[in-house]
Amino acid sequence: MEYMEIIGVPAVVSARHRIVIDKSIRLLYRMSENARVYMRRKKNLLFLTRSNYSRNLDIQQKELSIGRFNLPVDWARSNHIQIGDYVYLVATTEGIIICPAGVKFLCVKGEKNH
Repeated sequence: MEYMEIIGVPAVVSARHRIVIDKSIRLLYRMSENARVYMRRKKNLLFLTRSNYSRNLDIQQKELSIGRFNLPVDWARSNHIQIGDYVYLVATTEGIIICPAGVKFLCVKGEKNH
């Protein structure tokens, strides 16, 4: 099997651990500049959706402000993310994944059926 690495869209981490969610990615999910989003945290991933599909306790409601999103400071620190670093935005069918540099996603290359 062959693998292909998936690389997200880089987003620079600015003061107060703030990133800009790229407009083209926001439009995929119909998120306005000031949208309400739902965030689920994992050790080295954040997962953003427009809707709260689940009533799990680990989902938090957050707000975008002019397309900007504040990373949870404790999550950024535990992932060694500092001001000026990049995180990566990966668009999925379920929502946006935010991950620090060094997290790798692999995709299995399939063969085309003729």
